[in-house]
Amino acid sequence: ERDIPRIVLGVPLVEPADTVWSHAPFSWTRKAMKSGLTKERVNEIWSLTSPLKLPPPDMTRKRIFAANKDLIIEGNQVQLMLEHWKDSRLKLYDTGHVTFRMASDLRTYIGEGLVVD
Repeated sequence: ERDIPRIVLGVPLVEPADTVWSHAPFSWTRKAMKSGLTKERVNEIWSLTSPLKLPPPDMTRKRIFAANKDLIIEGNQVQLMLEHWKDSRLKLYDTGHVTFRMASDLRTYIGEGLVVD
């Protein structure tokens, strides 16, 4: 990490259980809960590799982009990453989960975030 001066993170998923529980068929979550795999337990397991448990990157330029109409990755996950990655820049696109790719300035935002001065 120390040798990488820039990083850009797109559409951050930091709490997968929240996303799964929001979108999975009820029959799946019911079966998981009956077997003892609750939403809280999944988040506990995920926390072992969660970017929120890792130290924030020590980089000179950190950028995050996300879609404000994303129905898959909830906005609170973006906020959690912003709070964890202090001094990072956020670009919200007025699109959905996949359609942000069509934003005319996405490549520019990513490129500017990765260019080494």
